[in-house]
Amino acid sequence: MNEEQLGRYVEGSAGPLWVWRVGVGRPVVLCDGGPGHTGYIEGLAAHIAGEGCAVYRFHQRGVGHSPAAASYTIADFIADLEAIRIHFDLDRWLVGGHSWGAALALAYCLAHRDRATGLLYISGTGVDPAWHDAYHRNRLTRLGPEGRQKFEDLRTERAQAQGADLDRVNRELANLLRPTEFARADRTAYLPDPDHRPSHVVNAAAATDWEDLIRRRDLFSEARQLDIPALVVHGEADPREARFAAQLADSLPGGRFAVIADAGHFPWIEQPHATYSVIRAFLDDLEEPGHDP
Repeated sequence: MNEEQLGRYVEGSAGPLWVWRVGVGRPVVLCDGGPGHTGYIEGLAAHIAGEGCAVYRFHQRGVGHSPAAASYTIADFIADLEAIRIHFDLDRWLVGGHSWGAALALAYCLAHRDRATGLLYISGTGVDPAWHDAYHRNRLTRLGPEGRQKFEDLRTERAQAQGADLDRVNRELANLLRPTEFARADRTAYLPDPDHRPSHVVNAAAATDWEDLIRRRDLFSEARQLDIPALVVHGEADPREARFAAQLADSLPGGRFAVIADAGHFPWIEQPHATYSVIRAFLDDLEEPGHDP
């Protein structure tokens, strides 16, 4: 298989999806976070490809080159992942993701455990609904008094904004909050610019469905039945507290948990050596490479 840098359309469960494949070897799929974001995990994908893997990443439905769809549920995104696997004639693959993409990777593995050689769960929020309140408290604390006031002002403005004004307010909110995601605020410049604007429609719909799902289902019990290798990686300074990811890792029979010191929500960007070392060790320990045509 040759490296593909430009991507191609693949028929998803409800329309075309823009998919890249890079590298040769063990098949791996990586899911962006957000939901509704795209483009920032290219460096992570390239590094994993360099470890002897064929890495697939894609614009999720309604984001970037992948057109809008009628709905954005977790079931929809799982079906899209399965459509990509089938398109490339992959028997099994390692399923990974970052942030909300980690949640999607977990949900896929729970639905299709016979198709997953393992789970790579980076900077996820765990499956305890309490993560959300803790995250918002930590984020507001990091903003400081002046930042908190600006945050509340922008939220008030966003409630009335439309069109170009709404886009501007969302950009200002993103810029205000970005430093809170890092162990050191001066590292925000290391985060690549997204290749497309985030979709706030996708973000609202998919995030709401995920929060509903973790309240409806006992995912801790389901995770205890997911007997596949799993690596849970979390930055020590991520405002999404590491204890929630650790709870999930403890529930997974094949789970291992790695905390990356002096790193926030993007550990491979702030601490690449430490992050890639634990990922490399995990890949080396996997026994079954899957099928890469």
